[in-house]
This record gives sequence, structure tokens and C-alpha cells, in this order.
Amino acid sequence: MFCSQCYYCSSRGRTCPFFHSPFDGMEKGKLRSAARRDPAAALYLAYAEFYGLHGKKDEKGALSEVKKLAQKGYLPAACFLAAFYEAGLFPSLSPREVFALSLPAADDGCNRAEAYIGRAYRDGRGVAKNSKAAREYLGNAAFHKCREVYLEYADACCDAAGGTPDLKTACEVLQWAADEGDQDAAARIVHLHRTDAEGCMGGAESSLPELRERELGDYCLSNPHHASPAKAFSHYHAALEELKKRKAAGKASVYIDRDLALMQEKKEGCIPLFFETASAEQQTVYRAALAGDVQAQFRLSCLYYDKSFPLYDAENAFLWAKKSAEGGLATAALRLGYFYIVGHGTEKNLAAAYRWTRLAAEKGNADGMFNLGWCYAEGFGIEKDLLSAYDWYLAAAEKGHSKAQYSVALYDEGGHGRNGRDLALAAVWLEKAALQKHSLAALRLGAYYSCGWGVKLSYEKGAAWYLASAEQGEALAMYDLGVCYYEGRGVKQDDKEAVRWLTRAADLGIAAAQNNLAACYYYGRGVERDYDKARELLLFAANGGNKKAQRNKKACDEIFG
Repeated sequence: MFCSQCYYCSSRGRTCPFFHSPFDGMEKGKLRSAARRDPAAALYLAYAEFYGLHGKKDEKGALSEVKKLAQKGYLPAACFLAAFYEAGLFPSLSPREVFALSLPAADDGCNRAEAYIGRAYRDGRGVAKNSKAAREYLGNAAFHKCREVYLEYADACCDAAGGTPDLKTACEVLQWAADEGDQDAAARIVHLHRTDAEGCMGGAESSLPELRERELGDYCLSNPHHASPAKAFSHYHAALEELKKRKAAGKASVYIDRDLALMQEKKEGCIPLFFETASAEQQTVYRAALAGDVQAQFRLSCLYYDKSFPLYDAENAFLWAKKSAEGGLATAALRLGYFYIVGHGTEKNLAAAYRWTRLAAEKGNADGMFNLGWCYAEGFGIEKDLLSAYDWYLAAAEKGHSKAQYSVALYDEGGHGRNGRDLALAAVWLEKAALQKHSLAALRLGAYYSCGWGVKLSYEKGAAWYLASAEQGEALAMYDLGVCYYEGRGVKQDDKEAVRWLTRAADLGIAAAQNNLAACYYYGRGVERDYDKARELLLFAANGGNKKAQRNKKACDEIFG
């Protein structure tokens, strides 16, 4: 009946009159002497007499002493009086008397008194019924670790009579009881989430989202009108992620590993159910992958990697890519290396990333060669080596890989390749990449022709490549093209076209474009003169760090105030 480490004693640094020294083991005579001076000793003596610790039991005298101490305002006695009364040991007291004696102890933080007062308000025992007060006192007792009220407080939280139902807190308290082995509490949690399948508990705001997601997954499989293995898969996946977060945060129950295994099993169990009703093509891929076909395994990995796929899942994308790569498929080895670099579906592992990427490259895969160059350039799983990076970029470039061609051009331009700084060779590779719609290569090639870097100066060709890049959405190319039209360089001078391209670049945040567009508004070139608009654009550009705009804004402020 009594707790030797109750909140009431521990939180206030008090000596429990029942279980702690200096009274435990004290001779009866000395205890009686101490009881005349110390109410704690008197309460312990009553306890000793009630249980016969010093010989013959004296239950009647013990109860009488507890009652006297409580009536004198000794709160620990009031606390235990309430517990004794609920056990039927004070038939002579009325519910109203017990309520009055226990209330001060409850207000002082005694969890057993809080439990009694909460029940009294709930049942109208010695006081008028008050569901709101019942929830408050039962809640205090629960949060003060009075385990016996966990289920009662959960009921109070679900009762609309006590205020707005608080299912989140109900589930939290039930989980405390469930973690301590209370199977009734565990069943109650399941029931709450099943009856909340339509989302009344607030979705991700639930205190136990993994349980909610689990039950929604079960609901998606069992409901004859809404059966959906794909949705169930998604819910089980979400439950797994929440469980992993709890484990990582150290807030997991002793059953965490069991729950993780169960959720993984439920999640994987949805997969064959989904493919039973999937398209014929997807069914074929799935069956062939299970049969060991490496091409099908890679295609299945690609399905799991596709965010539009109903079973999108990083872990399965990684696992099937790994199966396919281990079967010798170069494209799968390439994908596996990338997964290891970015940590998609697995822990980051740069050494493994390098190993699998090299395998793909050595099998002649152009993407593998490019990615291996990337590994050498960044030092992913291997010592950084720009010359080796250049060699692998070059190997991929020679196979027509546009990104590799652009990278080779940058290395030749910067002097990091085998030929040192070679702008003419860089221009060759830029053009190869630009012809394959590589927008950055087209932008850079436009600059080469406009400046005569490694090629014969040609403003016309420069403008043409700027246009090719701008049409692919490159903001800097839009700015450069706008300047070309503004100055009539390589194209026929056209203020309206200049404004059109500068506006597009300015809207994308290019500060230099904002500065030049401000000039158009200031002088009324290609657009109606508007000083306010010009100052607004200069402000954006100046805040973006453009030095010319900062000077221009200062000049405007001096002129217009």
C-alpha cells in the first residue's frame, strides 16, 4: 500500500515515516518517546502497531493515531489516511471528513492524496462531482508517478465532461503503464488508435505517432472499403522511422527491438500484396527480381527510388541495387556507389562508395567513370588526386558524357589537367557539352566567344550561346543576353529585348541584372521611366552585394533625397 520512494518524500527531501531511518529498527520504548515529540515518529509508531512490528498488532489504536495526526494537519498522515480509507479501514469516518482531511495533502503534492481527491471528484464522494477537477488531480498523481491511477487518468483525458478530450496525453500515460508491463494499457492504446483511424488524434502531433501509424497501417489492410497495401506500407514505414527516432533518443521501451522487427515484418508483408494488383510490367519485374535476374533487380531498385512509386523506400532501393551490383551489373554498382556517398537507404560509407564506383567505371560505364572522377576530385574513399580525377573525367567525356566534358573543360581552363592551362582545348570540350544541351557549358562558351578565350572573338557566337543557355533557364545567361541587347553586342540593339531578359534574370535574384534594369527604368530605355522602380531595384541589388548598385543607390539618394 505504501511507496518507499514516493514523489512526496523525494521531491521535498522529507524522511518517510514508514521506510526510512531514523525510525526503522528503533526500540519500541525509544520510538514511543520520540513519538511524543515528532509527528513523523508517531506516524511510524502507528504503522508499526498496525502491522505488529513490535509484537501484538493494534490496528484500532494505529488507525486512531493516524486520524489524530491528520486532524492536526500533519500532511503525511492525511496522505495515508486517504489510502487507509480507500482500503476500507476507516468505516467510522464520513467521505466528507476524509475529503477535507486529504485535500491539503493533495494540494501539497502527495500523490496518494491526489489520487484519492481525483477519485472523490470523479465519483462525487464527499464532494460534488467535478470532472474537470477529477482530471486535474488524477493527472497530478499520474505525473507524480502514482502508477495505480494511470488508467484512470487516461479515462479522464478521454472524457469530454472534463473538458476537451486529450487523447495525446491519454496515450502518453497509457504508454507509461504499457512500458511497465500492463497489458490492459497496451490494449487500450491499440483501441484508441484503431478508433481514430480517420485522424482525430492529430496525426504527427500524437505523443506516440509510431502506434498511430501502426494502427493506420493495420486499418489500411483490414478495412474492406479502404484496403490499400501501398498506404499500409507507407504507415508501417512511418512507424519504423518513429521507433528508430525513439531508440536513438534513448526514450525507447524495453520492447523497442521487438517492435522494430515487427514493424519491419509488417512493412515487408505489404510488398507482395501490392504487386498482386500492380501493373503487368511491375509484376514481371518483381517476380524476375525475386528469381535472381540482375536486370530486374536493378529495375526494382529504380522503382523504389522513384518518389512517385507507391512503395517508394530508400532502404529497399539500396538493398535491391546491392543485390544487382553483387550480381555483376555495372549500372547497379554505379547506383550503389552513389547511395553510399549520400547515405541513401544506408549509412554513408565512402570507402564502399569508391569500391563500387570503380567497379562500374572499370566495366566501361560512362556514368561510373564520371562518378569515379568525382570521387578522386573530392577525396571520397580515396586520397584526393586531381590528375586521376581528370583522367576519369576525360575517359567519360570521350564516351560522350556531357557533364564529364564540362568538367574536363574546367580542368583544362584552370590548369589542373594533363596539358596544363589550355583554353583552346577547354573551348572544344565546352562546345561538345553545349551541343548536348548542357546549359552551364553553353553559358561559359558564350563568355569564351565574347572575350576571345581560346577561340576567335565573335560577339555573334557569344550571344547565340548565351541565348541557348538562357532558354534552358540559366539566370546568368539571361543577364548576359540582356547586356548584349542593351549594348547591341552580337545582336541588333533592342532596349525592349534587353529589358525582357534583364527582368527575367533580376526576378531570379541576379544583382547585376537588377542594377542594369534599374538603369533602364532610370533613363526610360525599353520601358517607361520610373524613378521609384529604379530605386527599388537598386536597393535589391545593393543588398545583394552589387558594388555598382551600391554606388548608384547612393547617387540616387543624394539627388532625390
